[in-house]
Amino acid sequence: IDGMPHRDQAKHSAWWARYRERRKRARAEKRAEVVQALGHHTPASLAWPRQPIGIADAKWIAAVLDCEGSLTIGSYRGPRGYYNFRVTAQVNMVDREIIDQLEALSGGRICVARSYRPRSRDGWVWVLNPNGLRWLLPQIRNHLLLKQRRADLVLEFLTLCRRGGKRSFLDPRAQEIRTEMKHLNTRGRPAGPSCEPLVDLP
Repeated sequence: IDGMPHRDQAKHSAWWARYRERRKRARAEKRAEVVQALGHHTPASLAWPRQPIGIADAKWIAAVLDCEGSLTIGSYRGPRGYYNFRVTAQVNMVDREIIDQLEALSGGRICVARSYRPRSRDGWVWVLNPNGLRWLLPQIRNHLLLKQRRADLVLEFLTLCRRGGKRSFLDPRAQEIRTEMKHLNTRGRPAGPSCEPLVDLP
């Protein structure tokens, strides 16, 4: 950086202290501009409504998430070769009306789901990241029927890792939650006596 002293240790430390203070003031001014323009308290809260949702809306979101949505704890390889976890909630549908309503009620983002089959249409995906899940899941957890256990596991996982899924790959409890979520999200009937019919068919 231009103008930084390199030889005198005292001047070097003082210069870095002034530099950090200037950076801190610049970030505070930028944050104040964003807050004044958008009317929110902090930039971290810009994507999520601060007011809690109503009971009717919570039941509607829980029903959509139960029927058409998914709660997943995936993994991906980081830029340095280590693995991280990714926690998301998704709803994939062809019609966009429900996707737009989900975004209006709980934030998140909408992506296009391309279909490469000749007889299928492109769909829309509503995605909610970990900060949104921390805000939404406690409000709809009691209204979930099929995915209540998944919601509990996601909330517990988010308490273990405070920054999404980073630096939690070596946590034993995080690995247990990841394994249980993978088992719950397995498609199809599990093999075993539970698949046998209750009565003998003629």
